[in-house]
Amino acid sequence: WCETCLNQIELIRGSLCPRCGMLELGQPDNDCSGEWRFRSLSVVSSYANPGVRELLTSFKYKRGLCLRESIKRLLERYRASYRSAWPWAGLSELTIISIPMDEARLRERDMDHAAELAHLVRDVLVPWATYTPLLTRDRQVKQNAHFTDPLLRQANVRGIFSVLREPPPSVLLVDDVLTSGATLS
Repeated sequence: WCETCLNQIELIRGSLCPRCGMLELGQPDNDCSGEWRFRSLSVVSSYANPGVRELLTSFKYKRGLCLRESIKRLLERYRASYRSAWPWAGLSELTIISIPMDEARLRERDMDHAAELAHLVRDVLVPWATYTPLLTRDRQVKQNAHFTDPLLRQANVRGIFSVLREPPPSVLLVDDVLTSGATLS
């Protein structure tokens, strides 16, 4: 992607509410009633943005490893424009993990895009952190993109992940798209 196209992607500057994904808690427009349980939530851009959607779908579904450099430049722009203190500021240790892909999709796509994104996040945003696979996917399910109802999304992914070992105190979980939060919860 050229710089002009990447610069047309609107960035989300600052943290979102870790309970509902809306504006950060304490802001007047946020009537949070969510149930996510995270210390913080950072999102680079909205998937509703056509440029983001094209970049991520090409990366994810078209074996777009050649797009790593474009995603890296987008993350660098995000880092340069971030308005809040980083959620991981002051941590002496941080482990980065990604949502694991099921084996059939991994064979189909020939790459684990979430792990690739996690490595890029580490390289650009937290180079002192350690990437460690901490989750495993226990079974294959229908993609959540097929469901519009958040409750169906939650039911679809409930219980499909297991933790491989005791998680460290601070974990940065990377995924490509945040819609209803079903996968993250």
